[in-house]
Amino acid sequence: MFYLPAFSFGMLKLSLKQYLYAVCIIMGIYGLVICIDAASGRSTFSMKVELFQATIFLLILIWLACYGGFISNLRRTLRKQYVELQAGQELIKIQATTDELTSLRNRRYALNIINHLKLMADSSNHVFSVAMLDIDHFKNVNDTLGHDIGDEVLYQFGNNISQLLRAEDVISVNVEETLLARYGGEEFLLVLPDTDIQQAELCLTRIQSAMNELFFTKENIKVTFSGGVAQYKANETIDNLLKRIDVAMYQAKKEGRNRVVKAA
Repeated sequence: MFYLPAFSFGMLKLSLKQYLYAVCIIMGIYGLVICIDAASGRSTFSMKVELFQATIFLLILIWLACYGGFISNLRRTLRKQYVELQAGQELIKIQATTDELTSLRNRRYALNIINHLKLMADSSNHVFSVAMLDIDHFKNVNDTLGHDIGDEVLYQFGNNISQLLRAEDVISVNVEETLLARYGGEEFLLVLPDTDIQQAELCLTRIQSAMNELFFTKENIKVTFSGGVAQYKANETIDNLLKRIDVAMYQAKKEGRNRVVKAA
């Protein structure tokens, strides 16, 4: 009766249909054995007994097939639910770190990256710079053209800068690790790993020059930005770094906008 252990093991692998195929094969073999035994002329052979045993055996196999099919289907269902759960968790993770409007990373994610870079810089000779970009006169866009156009400006602003960051003739920084995130409202955060203040300033100047040539939305409006940029100082807090950048950005606005100011 080696079939029973085989069926038990099959509960981990086979579907109900495969089980029933196996039942047919096993019962076919069992019937052949009975026919051979009957043809042998064995004196103790009893067809009634053999048929009774075959019936019992068939019922056991059918029960095992149904039970095994149930277990197998349950395993597939649980596996599917696990995969869906994993996908759902990954989606939640992405949503928690992504800005819904622009599809850029959000403030939380950017601050986590900055904190990671700070730890690296404090324990080694790594340098990095951070810039804050604020769209000039964005309130006027919302007030005169509507919030739908304002949202489109925000999306295109982030998308255009992302494309410029990938253009080799525009910047000369580590593109793979560079991060552009929406910080809030019309403010964007640009994180530049392995980039000193001179490289960061050059990068922003080239981006600003390229952005000045672009038109935004179906209204063909011009969009400029004012920015502040700073290189991280060893052992300073992230709050202090962002405060220096913020002061520099507002200095850029005071000086006439559409420019980048290096933080003190």
